Amino acid sequence: AILSRIERQMRRPRGGDQGKARVRLKVSTQGRLIGASVVRSSGSSTLDHAALQAAQKTRYPRAPKALAPGTYTFDFSPRFTR
Repeated sequence: AILSRIERQMRRPRGGDQGKARVRLKVSTQGRLIGASVVRSSGSSTLDHAALQAAQKTRYPRAPKALAPGTYTFDFSPRFTR
């Protein structure tokens, strides 16, 4: 669910850059983004920035009640192709 929400926010920047970044997210159980950072660059700062922007614009859901309160970290790898 979280990855599909991020993908809906993805906007391919202008230009011919292609690549795949790895972005690390830290999200609270309340659905608040605590942090986002590029842990592996796509080779293009423009694409890396677009991936971060998508993560920052996303509205995250609350975690299931079965999860302990706190923050959870996970990675995603958006791919920008022509």
